[in-house]
Amino acid sequence: MKPRFLIILATVIEFAIGASAYAQTSETRSVVVSYDDLNIRSARGRLALDRRLVRAAYDACSGTSGGVVELTTHMQQAACVRRALIDARADMQARVATQLASR
Repeated sequence: MKPRFLIILATVIEFAIGASAYAQTSETRSVVVSYDDLNIRSARGRLALDRRLVRAAYDACSGTSGGVVELTTHMQQAACVRRALIDARADMQARVATQLASR
């Protein structure tokens, strides 16, 4: 059987304080989410996969500081998670539909 997985892609925007202004950088991070062990035809399997997607989105979008973050950074991270989940959930729904159609 072919391994089944989804990839969470998140564009993370970070601000660094420069000499006289803020410098903005962005990078795309990805996290692979496996669901080989899940039956995505069942509601329980889809819920478990969605929980994995949420955790992966937070992991991909989190900053590296690990400490207290500025409100702006927190808002950017939340927006990153929302965007990543929209894409990942759309991919998940397409795969569920394919699985259900192949019954």
